[in-house]
Amino acid sequence: MKLVFFIIPEETRWDYLEINANQPNISEIIENAIEILENKYPKQLQDVIPKVYLNSTLDHYDVAYLINLFPKIDFGCNHKASIFGRIYEYFLGKFTEVEEKRGGEVLYSEIYN
Repeated sequence: MKLVFFIIPEETRWDYLEINANQPNISEIIENAIEILENKYPKQLQDVIPKVYLNSTLDHYDVAYLINLFPKIDFGCNHKASIFGRIYEYFLGKFTEVEEKRGGEVLYSEIYN
């Protein structure tokens, strides 16, 4: 198994998003972070992370709430290396529940840590 390491620019790190969570343009900040990562690692990350924040019906208060909620959720994991994957799976599941209640179709793939 080959280990792959990414050098994550400051403006794409979680702590940067937390610091800026209450900014009115937080959706733009998130999408900018995704684009920076895609441009830095196109082979690995191009079109992997959905860019849905600018067109979302969530206002910046809701996005800030979700960002501030992450650290408070007990994902049953003590390993920081896999916490982002667990967070993504958790909110993907919540998104799926909401969309299914609305009658929408949800397509997703499984995440492997």
